[in-house]
Amino acid sequence: IASCLVGSEMCIRDSLNTGDIVVARIEDEVTVKRLKTNRSKYQITLLPENKDYNPIEVDLREQNFAFEGLMVGVIRH
Repeated sequence: IASCLVGSEMCIRDSLNTGDIVVARIEDEVTVKRLKTNRSKYQITLLPENKDYNPIEVDLREQNFAFEGLMVGVIRH
């Protein structure tokens, strides 16, 4: 289970697989979610670790989307 608290720093890398926790840019917003690929190569789902948030469905044909990196750890101060 991952959580990012105020004052935390995240370590990321730039390759990814389904199930990884990714830093993703959708339009002008950045989010940290677990990546789930779908049968369609144009659809992905970003799953929150926090149950208070909903999954984000992304259609790569219609949305401006970029992977910024893969979370590999959190440093708490």
